Amino acid sequence: EDQKVVMEVAKLIREDFLAQNAFTDYDFTCPLPKTVGMLSVIVTFYDLCQKAIADSPSDAKLTYAHIKTSLAPIIQKVIDGKYVDPKSSTADITREYANIVDEMKREFQNLQDGM
Repeated sequence: EDQKVVMEVAKLIREDFLAQNAFTDYDFTCPLPKTVGMLSVIVTFYDLCQKAIADSPSDAKLTYAHIKTSLAPIIQKVIDGKYVDPKSSTADITREYANIVDEMKREFQNLQDGM
């Protein structure tokens, strides 16, 4: 299951972080705060997935498929992190990504509490 997380995060990095479309308002440029924010969200997602899988009890092992199904809205927010407006202020960009990380942490905690 941990390798499935690695593959999914690699896909996020390839398709949502590295891929850029110069003809869109949100993607024509990527200031440092947006780059750092996007990577922070992706790394946090990876860490939380790995922790949730490792900490799940052996008789009810958490799978990536369960994470993907249960947390689909938050995974979509990770993907949609690329749509943050690069023309926004540094504070707004930082706040946007911090909100995603905070929500992600809450959702993973809820997932683990429900097991």
